[in-house]
Amino acid sequence: MTMAVNAYRTQIGNEDKTVAELLIAVFSGQLKGWWDNYLTNQQRTEILDSIKMDEDNVPILDNLGNPQQDAVATLVIAITLHFIGDSSVLRDENVELLSNLKCKKLSDFQWYKNTFLTRVLLR
Repeated sequence: MTMAVNAYRTQIGNEDKTVAELLIAVFSGQLKGWWDNYLTNQQRTEILDSIKMDEDNVPILDNLGNPQQDAVATLVIAITLHFIGDSSVLRDENVELLSNLKCKKLSDFQWYKNTFLTRVLLR
């Protein structure tokens, strides 16, 4: 999806909202069902009309003084949260597993790579 976004932005020079609409137009399967049936019209509008905000919830402006659009990032985050959920749980578990990683010899690393790291990467 990110590759398509970059292609739409660089080759055609579209605004963020237009790129998000182009992505939505090619949705199929579960993504299409999610967009068409799960989200309400208000949620779709909020995603497409989202703008970048700083830490103080002040809109970030472009060179012309217009708020910067943030539809693509908002769309990707909404998809991620719906289909995957909150990833902070997995991140915390992986940090705990990786914090005890110590390799005194290269053969120890090979063991970690073949056994221990597969547990981390398969999560």
